[in-house]
Amino acid sequence: CPLGAYCPLAKLNKTTGICDP
Repeated sequence: CPLGAYCPLAKLNKTTGICDP
């Protein structure tokens, strides 16, 4: 999901700026 979006099952990947499942 995009940066800043709500990711209940994903953790933010700071390297890519998106959330990884």
